[in-house]
Amino acid sequence: MKKIVASAMMLAALASCSTEKEETPQIDAENVRTAIVPNADIESNVIGRAAVEGTSFAEGTDVFRLSAFESATEPAENWTAAGAEAFENVQVNCAASGSLALAAPKYYPPTGADAQKLWFYAYAPAANGTYTNGDGATKPSVRYTITGQEDIMTGKVTGANGFGGVAKGETQKHPAFRFSHLLKKITFKVKAGDTFDAGSNTTVTQIVVRNVKTSASLNVVDGTLAFDGEADGSLTLAGGSTTITAAGASVPGCLMFEPGTTFTVSVTAGGVTYADATVTLTGTDAGEAGVSHEVTLTFHRSGIVPTAEIVAWTSGDDAGVDIQ
Repeated sequence: MKKIVASAMMLAALASCSTEKEETPQIDAENVRTAIVPNADIESNVIGRAAVEGTSFAEGTDVFRLSAFESATEPAENWTAAGAEAFENVQVNCAASGSLALAAPKYYPPTGADAQKLWFYAYAPAANGTYTNGDGATKPSVRYTITGQEDIMTGKVTGANGFGGVAKGETQKHPAFRFSHLLKKITFKVKAGDTFDAGSNTTVTQIVVRNVKTSASLNVVDGTLAFDGEADGSLTLAGGSTTITAAGASVPGCLMFEPGTTFTVSVTAGGVTYADATVTLTGTDAGEAGVSHEVTLTFHRSGIVPTAEIVAWTSGDDAGVDIQ
């Protein structure tokens, strides 16, 4: 998975969740067992609701989902959460203090010679996804309908020896997840070409990416995202009434969709919908998962011409399209 760098805007009022490991044991007094307290960061960047800046989770509920399978060794076939401590798709919340906690408390297996261990798998977001439990040799999965606003990510911590409980008085090690992005991200900038009247105060009200696949299934264990169906869907980004100027202006928001180096875009500006233009992404890692491109749409009297560069999650080349 590619390393990625920070992008997008974060609400300043939201507190970031710490990536430091929580080492303080939380003891279930009756069973003398330690509660599971996950730690997480994002592969040098962004989670969630239309891509929020940072390497950690913002304060909120249901920031990601967590599953744990119980086994003496790392599971290879049995993906049924049938063990006493096993669980699937449990909501994880982030407090204002930065701590992560399971919405429903779960505990490590008890210690002992025959003790089982836990192997952890996580994904985000849960919104707009339908989770299917693991069943025997079938791994758990999440079915998504892509709208362009899902920052789909996965992370797993199996460890060299899994995670078992510790004896009373010892320090419990908790899983620390590193999430990776599975989609590419596209942001847009609009500007006036030499033949376009930049003083007309023409505004872009809508950008549509066409001919994309909008159905995908996430393999929670493997961390892979498979797209299916026909590439006949459309993703829409409201233009925020962005004025077309000679200097250029960034359109608020972004679209996140299937990795790939080409896609088709149409633009509505000044009440006119301009004909489709093809965007070709170039440069190192162009169009790959975890890579963000800024596409500049240059307006001319007869249409638009796009160009693009890689920005945000990873550094690289721009892209552009002339709109004629």
